[in-house]
Amino acid sequence: MVPSVMFAAALLSLSPQVTILHEFVGNGDGILPEAGLVSDRSGALYGTTAVAGATDHGIVFRLTPKRTGYSETILYNFKGKPDGFYPIARLAMDSAGNLFGTTWLGGLSPKPCNHDGCGTVFELLRSSGYTERVLYRFTAGTDGYEPTSGLLSDGTGSWYGTSSQGGAYNCGVVYKLTLSGSHVKESVIFTFPGQSGGCYPQGDLISDRSGALYGTTSGGGNPNGHDGYGTVFKLTPSKAGFQEQVIYAFNGADGYGPAAGLVMDPSGALFGTTQFGGTIACPDLPPSTPAGCGNVFKLAPAGTSYVESVLYAFQGVVTHAGNKGDGAFPEAAPTLDAKRNIYGTTLEGGYMECLFGCGIVFELKATPGGYREKILHLFAGPNYEDGAYPIGGLLAAPSGRFFGTTSQGGSPNVQGGTAFLLTL
Repeated sequence: MVPSVMFAAALLSLSPQVTILHEFVGNGDGILPEAGLVSDRSGALYGTTAVAGATDHGIVFRLTPKRTGYSETILYNFKGKPDGFYPIARLAMDSAGNLFGTTWLGGLSPKPCNHDGCGTVFELLRSSGYTERVLYRFTAGTDGYEPTSGLLSDGTGSWYGTSSQGGAYNCGVVYKLTLSGSHVKESVIFTFPGQSGGCYPQGDLISDRSGALYGTTSGGGNPNGHDGYGTVFKLTPSKAGFQEQVIYAFNGADGYGPAAGLVMDPSGALFGTTQFGGTIACPDLPPSTPAGCGNVFKLAPAGTSYVESVLYAFQGVVTHAGNKGDGAFPEAAPTLDAKRNIYGTTLEGGYMECLFGCGIVFELKATPGGYREKILHLFAGPNYEDGAYPIGGLLAAPSGRFFGTTSQGGSPNVQGGTAFLLTL
């Protein structure tokens, strides 16, 4: 049973400030940063752009804080077929400062993938000047292909991720990479069966203290076929391998197509977003898409099962006076603070300067009566100089600061995307 949706009229706040840390302009620099950022102990930020750079296959960059602003260093330019193309997932960092990530395309085995290949897993070794090592090239066989998620470390030299396509049922897989010196072993620990078991995982994995893995699939959940509105799943390790439990299957009214991973609070409750769906008709959707601009949801543990509740239903662009509106189509996992407040981005909604709105940064404030939305920032500006279309999530930092990226916007002549700081 889906509890009633709690939502409130959005409030526009003028107090949060957005500072642009870097504009991506091409010409050797990257463009189209779709992933969020990670940071090291010094406060430097690391991320990727999907395309451009020296070979037009995307880059890995570092933004180093200076007395006045941040300076960019390009750590690696992808080459395409041998090492990867189109990195769109958030990077991971180990204790030595080495960077790990995935590329959606590139590598080897072009069929049935793009001509550049089916995707890779890579490492950038810090000790040797960020030299790239390709850890794995997907083959589009039972190992899957086109990974859109980043990597999760278990702290013992193994990394976990998902491929959005392929596998025995062409619904994607969960894989494990075990690193031992120069040797890398890849193994598929779960193959999504479609139908009620889920299909097409896109978001990052998380884990609990027992080693169980949690994630989402953007499709599946319908026992009568591969079609469905998506699922939330748990993979529990056992002597016989990882066993799947579908924690929740969406029905459209409570969400559709979760593209992002999850976050877990200290009680074990799971929080996430769905791209589409909801009970509020979204004015910006094409006719073939189920109604709804997306939701923020919670799954509270109740014994061996979970109880789902919709915390907020996005309402899309509101074209009343001022052309300011709510968000639409969240594609990133939310961020939680110690007071149970939720922060995140939506790809569209907000100002109408963009076709369906340029995106927002939002806060869902926990109150005794539910969660109340507050819009912290609406992207666009007079010439999109602060960015547009944030796809990646937020990176929380002390003192009420959040770092993020927009996939487009910035310099009026390029619109290659931005890296920004939002200060509450």
